[in-house]
Amino acid sequence: MQRGGTAIDQLPSLWRLNNAIVSYVVYLWQMIWPVNLAVFYPHPNDRLSLWQIVGALLVLAAITGSVIILRRTRPYLFVGWFWYVLMLLPVIGLVQVGEQARADRYTSLPQIGLCIAVTWLIVDLARHWRWRPPVPAIAAVSIVLLLSWRASVQAS
Repeated sequence: MQRGGTAIDQLPSLWRLNNAIVSYVVYLWQMIWPVNLAVFYPHPNDRLSLWQIVGALLVLAAITGSVIILRRTRPYLFVGWFWYVLMLLPVIGLVQVGEQARADRYTSLPQIGLCIAVTWLIVDLARHWRWRPPVPAIAAVSIVLLLSWRASVQAS
């Protein structure tokens, strides 16, 4: 591979696979709590610990299993999750394109699937809530303010 006139050595497949597994979960976390975002995340090579890889696999398996089990009663979870997983697949790093571990710029479209799942889950659950209308509105405004504050901190 060439970059700026210099060759990039191809990373071993296991390193790329391990990084991809962990990156799926890191992208999920960054969507929920966007802190310490960067333009470039250096590839960890073989420095990912076993607990990180196994933990990420367990999280991915738990979410995947849950959405498969709930697919008949809450199909939007299935659609949203697999939208996320499949849309990230071409850019998750299994095929090496550079020296980066992750690239936040690739997450916008995949995260639409997660937004679909969360939005419809909230609508579905809200049907059973006995709260007065201001409670969900206050919660929504609080979340928007919190994330706006985090975006301001990140941008500075």
